Amino acid sequence: MEVLKDADEDDWLKPMKVQFIGKEGIDAGGLAREFFSLLFKNTTVFQGTTFSLNPDFLEKKTYKIIGQITAKALAQGHPGPACLNKHIVRYLLTGIDDTCTSNINLKEGELGADIDRAIKQLSEATADTVGSVFEQNASVLEATGFTKLLTLKNRDEAIKVVKAHYLLYRVMASVTQSKEGLKLGGVLEVLRRFPKDAEGVLGSGGGVTAEDIHNFYSPIYSTESTEKSKEQRIVYNLNRFLCKIEKNKISSTWLNPWHDGQDTPEDQTKAISLENVSQALIGSPRLPRDVSKGNIQFDYKSSNLSSVNTCVPFITFSNIDSIQAYEKFEEAMIFIVVGAYGFGCA
Repeated sequence: MEVLKDADEDDWLKPMKVQFIGKEGIDAGGLAREFFSLLFKNTTVFQGTTFSLNPDFLEKKTYKIIGQITAKALAQGHPGPACLNKHIVRYLLTGIDDTCTSNINLKEGELGADIDRAIKQLSEATADTVGSVFEQNASVLEATGFTKLLTLKNRDEAIKVVKAHYLLYRVMASVTQSKEGLKLGGVLEVLRRFPKDAEGVLGSGGGVTAEDIHNFYSPIYSTESTEKSKEQRIVYNLNRFLCKIEKNKISSTWLNPWHDGQDTPEDQTKAISLENVSQALIGSPRLPRDVSKGNIQFDYKSSNLSSVNTCVPFITFSNIDSIQAYEKFEEAMIFIVVGAYGFGCA
């Protein structure tokens, strides 16, 4: 972010190359995908499915920079931040506010615990409790501009106003600034021409599936039948691994490299997601748009651990005999995922 804040308009139009300190490799696409993925994941510009509310970010044009980064990422084939609610996406693409005309259904925790609690209390208010509910949530209602005395008749209106405010209105300046950044290289105009694709790269609705990853990779099988049989077993193990991940059946302990011995336990257990697997194998939590497929290779000569290359991309399985058993294969895959950039806080 320090480098990008110092960039001028000419800099933004140049090709971007990424190098990770302490990691070897020439950026042929995979390192850039990792960079964009980590930035979208860790930036405090996004908050849930909306933007954060930060006056300092507005002053320093940080929201515009995140828009430019998004445009740059999309131009280089990255699948995008994919985190914004549909109302922000629609406003970015069309300038139309649909929060007051649509029935808004929220995911649990989408607006934060305090706002979720307020909406729940408002929706459950009765003739006997509406007065106390109004008092408990006066500050929330006041922030939205709802100045009426709460009654059962206007309760639904109050709920709609609260949802609209915290989904879109509160961060309208941030959205507008981000939209300016998205204009970089004509990306916003392209997104407007293809709204369905735009919803996929900006919106929070989609995700990667086990089938997506399975279909992305093409194994390069040996012609010799005994070797091919072993390779097919490994591909079977990979499919089984992906399906178990999809069903949230695999967790792993990861090491926090910044553990200071005080507040955070050094070892933490985290459920491995398909997004974690995609990040480890390809460099982004969803499949890239500029790469149609990857390959699976089998190395009978090397005694090294199985490895991945996120640029091409391909998976190289080695120690072929040892990973015929699914348990050993799962251990090898967990090692790859947990060791990748982006897992846990690494």
